[in-house]
Amino acid sequence: MNVAAWPFRGGAAWRGVFFLPSLLYGAAVRLRSSAYAAGFLETVRAGVPVFCVGNMTTGGTGKTPGVIWLASFLRQKGRRPAVLSRGYGRRSSGLSVVSDGKNTVRDAALAGDEPLLIAERLPGVPVVVGADRARAARAAVADHSADCLVMDDGFQHLRLHRDRNLLCVDALSDPAVFSRPFGALLPAGPLREPPSGLRRADLVFLTKANLSSADQIERWRSFFRRQAPDVPVVPVRYELSFYRRPSGELVAGDDIQGRAVLAFTGLARPESFEAALRRSSADVFCARFPDHHFFTAAEREGVLQRAERENRRIITTEKDAQRLPPDFPCLVAKLDWRPDPADLERKGADFEWTRVIVSAIS
Repeated sequence: MNVAAWPFRGGAAWRGVFFLPSLLYGAAVRLRSSAYAAGFLETVRAGVPVFCVGNMTTGGTGKTPGVIWLASFLRQKGRRPAVLSRGYGRRSSGLSVVSDGKNTVRDAALAGDEPLLIAERLPGVPVVVGADRARAARAAVADHSADCLVMDDGFQHLRLHRDRNLLCVDALSDPAVFSRPFGALLPAGPLREPPSGLRRADLVFLTKANLSSADQIERWRSFFRRQAPDVPVVPVRYELSFYRRPSGELVAGDDIQGRAVLAFTGLARPESFEAALRRSSADVFCARFPDHHFFTAAEREGVLQRAERENRRIITTEKDAQRLPPDFPCLVAKLDWRPDPADLERKGADFEWTRVIVSAIS
């Protein structure tokens, strides 16, 4: 779902049709938030520091690489983190332990593609899935000895108290998504909650900064200086590396330069991944499916035939690879977060990252 393009989807007619549902949705969100703030709805404390990595818009803002980075950072600081996830898109229900830190449930239908990816990237870190994040938190602490928790996609999950809210914002999107008339709530626009929710953020990550322009980054900085002047804003780069399935052999990025590739994805916003491939000078064609889509045998075969017919290499993301058979022949793009080097030098962003996070575990 392209948040950047959402304000213009269907134009005024689109927003007009969904104006009333958006008002009703907004009223329900505000009522729920007020109930938690007033204590009418219970907020559960896990007994250990809780970090939330989330967003305020629909569509992919790059939370999963942030969760992986944060859990790794906490381990470097000598802590024992566990990851909590809702497991969106899985075909199971209830509480599920995707990884106990040693053994992993290697089935995306049971675990969800994102929790499975997180578990694979974070050996030794428990990953617990459940819609009731408070119950999952208790299980992670009691059964897996976690001394801090990272909650994936929980910015609106107010039932579980969090010590730090880390907000992911797509640098490619427009700050206008947070302001009227383009800042409409669901279903007329992309916002999951009113813009006032920005005030809950302790740190803002501007994701995909290297895919954006310097002017766009400055627009976002200016926006947050007005809306949340005390919140550090840290641009982070997306860096891709590649490996071959099923062998696992690493592939140099230079190897896809100038090559014809077929980007095979089931993502909320595949445009960012495709843009990253094009920055590698690849000739990119696309095979897009809905977010969290479980590819059928016929769909997989169709992609293989198209790639052979057009003489293209198939490249998919790590998240999509969780929903493909292990022997499906393709390149897998591994995505990592990195702080923008220019920002580190100019703004001391590394201090801002650590100050906000380390203060919660000191």
